[in-house]
Amino acid sequence: MTVTWPAIREMFSARKFLGTLLLLGVMGAVTVINAILLDYPVAFLFFPAVLLLTFQRGFAGGALGMFLASAYLMTRVWVGQVLGWLGYHSMVEQIMIVQLFVAVLVFSVVLVGAVLEERRRAQQNLAAAMERAELAREEALAARQEAFVAREAAMEANRSKSMFLANMSHELRTPLNAVIGFSQTMQDEVFGPLGNERYKEYSGLIAKAGAHLLDLINDILDMSRIEAGKFEIHLEPLDVVPLVGECVGLMKDTALQAGLTLTFGKPAGPVAIHADPRALKQILLNLLANAVKFTPSGGQVEVNITRLPGEIELVVCDNGIGIPSDKVPRAGDPFVQFHQKSGKQGAGLGLALVRSLAQMHGGTVRIESREGEGTLVAVSLPAAIPNKAAA
Repeated sequence: MTVTWPAIREMFSARKFLGTLLLLGVMGAVTVINAILLDYPVAFLFFPAVLLLTFQRGFAGGALGMFLASAYLMTRVWVGQVLGWLGYHSMVEQIMIVQLFVAVLVFSVVLVGAVLEERRRAQQNLAAAMERAELAREEALAARQEAFVAREAAMEANRSKSMFLANMSHELRTPLNAVIGFSQTMQDEVFGPLGNERYKEYSGLIAKAGAHLLDLINDILDMSRIEAGKFEIHLEPLDVVPLVGECVGLMKDTALQAGLTLTFGKPAGPVAIHADPRALKQILLNLLANAVKFTPSGGQVEVNITRLPGEIELVVCDNGIGIPSDKVPRAGDPFVQFHQKSGKQGAGLGLALVRSLAQMHGGTVRIESREGEGTLVAVSLPAAIPNKAAA
């Protein structure tokens, strides 16, 4: 038990002064009762009085009450005013009994005071923990609000970016079409010979580069429209076999010029599917263009159609340079490029467009690749109209 001077001053502070006087009045009343009823064993009344002081004022109150009780009892013994219930004992025995009584009283005060002090500390710790929890909750709410604002700002910035790309793509396509048209006119010598064979070669290079640039702009435009939620698909029943054959035919000359063999494993009979023909053609042309671009001369590109339960799988595989295994998971992310040993790079939009268009059909894209061995891209599309698309 530790009693400090600040604790005693706190007990007699203005806020607790009246309550302390009332408690001391209880001690006084018990003392008066013991003084009046000398022949009766009423000293036990000091116990509840001292414990009341301990409960209300802690160790300081218990110590004060204990001091008053022991002072009264020892004074009665020392001055020879024998307490009636101790009259049959000698002076030494009376002192020993009073000391034993005071010791029990001290032990009771220490025990109760320790429990109360522990409870006070627990309450303080609980209050501190609740305060910390409330502070953490407020910080979490503030962080959540900041994250929400940042997310809204990012979404708005992404929408602005998509709108900017869409507008710029429209603005760029108009003069680019004129460049391609005039270069083709010069290459075909519509208005007569150019005079020098190099001019025809240069005009052909201009037309080829312009067509490539137009394809990139179209990809950017489509990607921005998809991100802005303005790209619409119109599903209709169709036979996918002639559509795949048409795409293979469009890429045949490009593959031959690159020294590649392009084959189509045409299945027996029609393969019915619900899809947007234009979007499906765009998926196939992007896959074929990637396969042709990243397959060295003498390589092979193959297209197959596989029937699976509830879906149709379009597979384009090649034996080209492939993709590093650690880069395959990011192969469908927009604007992600991989540095190839061949030095060839794309805009990073082909597979991203394929993935986005497949998802709009309710389908998925699977990519398998090994560096130096080739790449397989499989697009799985539902054989029936998906509920989401039908809605």
